Amino acid sequence: MSDEAKPKVLIIFGDAAETVDTMYPYFRLIEGGYEPVLAAPEKREYQMVMHQNKPGWTITKEWEGYTMPAEIAFKDIKPEEYLGIFYSGGRAPEYIREDEDLLRVTRYFFEKNAPIASVCHGVEIAARADCVKGRRMATVPKARFDLEVCGGIFVDEPCVIDGNLVSGRTFWDHGHYIGAWMKLLDDARDANRPLGQALGLQKTNDTGRAAPVPSPRFMGDSDLTPLRLAMWCGPRNISTALMRAWGNRPDTFVVDEPLYAHYLRETKLPHAMAGEIIERYEADWGKVAAWLTGPIPEGRTIFYQKQMCHHMLPGIGRDWLGQVTNCFLIREPRDMLTSLMKKLPNPTLADTALPQQLGLFNHVRELTGAVPPVIDSTDVLRDPRGMLGALCERLGVAFTDAMLEWPQGVRESDGIWARHWYPEVETSTGWRAYKPKDEPVPDALSEVLEQCNEIYEQLYPHRITA
Repeated sequence: MSDEAKPKVLIIFGDAAETVDTMYPYFRLIEGGYEPVLAAPEKREYQMVMHQNKPGWTITKEWEGYTMPAEIAFKDIKPEEYLGIFYSGGRAPEYIREDEDLLRVTRYFFEKNAPIASVCHGVEIAARADCVKGRRMATVPKARFDLEVCGGIFVDEPCVIDGNLVSGRTFWDHGHYIGAWMKLLDDARDANRPLGQALGLQKTNDTGRAAPVPSPRFMGDSDLTPLRLAMWCGPRNISTALMRAWGNRPDTFVVDEPLYAHYLRETKLPHAMAGEIIERYEADWGKVAAWLTGPIPEGRTIFYQKQMCHHMLPGIGRDWLGQVTNCFLIREPRDMLTSLMKKLPNPTLADTALPQQLGLFNHVRELTGAVPPVIDSTDVLRDPRGMLGALCERLGVAFTDAMLEWPQGVRESDGIWARHWYPEVETSTGWRAYKPKDEPVPDALSEVLEQCNEIYEQLYPHRITA
């Protein structure tokens, strides 16, 4: 790959930046096919340092490290020219965090949900830019106060992933969190070019141009053709009711959130029943993907896969998505947030799974060369027969009235977490009429609501209508 073709990634540093914190991502980026760009207050040489706790010392000892030249000053950065950003540690962040241009650049990457990584004291810059509210981050313990006083959530782990934000505590964690950030960069890079070509899946037509990769199942295929349907959802958006509808078809086998165990094992989030879920279900994403793309269980012709978008962590490969038919279920953000608040009192943008959903939508769109089906929860509730009929037509399967009503109670196919998340659905016997909600979103979540609306408005125009 020529230098001109390499996506550029910023590394933020300055005098007294930690040497390993700066040089390790610098060389990893080169190795990964990116152009690292060192940015600092001025375009000049900077003296880095080495930090370590010596035996018997209760504070960090500092030695001089290497020097490196900044290639661009903060004031000259046009953030739209860069794919991602890395915040180095050491003492530099404490001093450079007051630079207004650095804060401008920082806010840009957070607002755009671009790949961001931070280590050690790097968190102080994001905190000063007011970008950490509700975000889970790792940092060195003595910077914990800076994170928490600005509304962030401290997590003492070597790799913390919160949507587009990846973080570690010290240079000892580089081998844990940098790989996850690199995966985010790879996904973002592939989304900005023909993805089928990036994955080696596209053929060329007579003109020499890449021909679109067809979806496994869209354009009116025979009902005898196996359909592996991945329905990508977020929390609190009728995903379980939709699973009930498909599960009541005699030709369909359903699976409930098959990547949940992997998600819990990797994130270590304290979800209800997390330990039981990890113990009971397959936590190796590769084995899960192989099963989802393999023979359909019980000899059925449709394999309905209820998927949560945020369960697709950066470390999970995307190649297998070309072997399933991907659909997307969305819900009006105000209705979704007021429902989600009952389970998560202070949800973040990442908790809504909307950023991940948009990323997957764009990925699939590039991969297949076609806009994947999108259905809106409100449309389904207002006209279940019409909307499910339109969806089935788009997928090339026959609609059946069995999708409108189902027996009350639990299902063997429900995840064991059903008793925590599904009590309302378990009492249902079919689609309930849509009732507009007038519950307001609290002022504290107004920014999250605005961000959700921005993403929702990108997906909504693509929805199927009856």
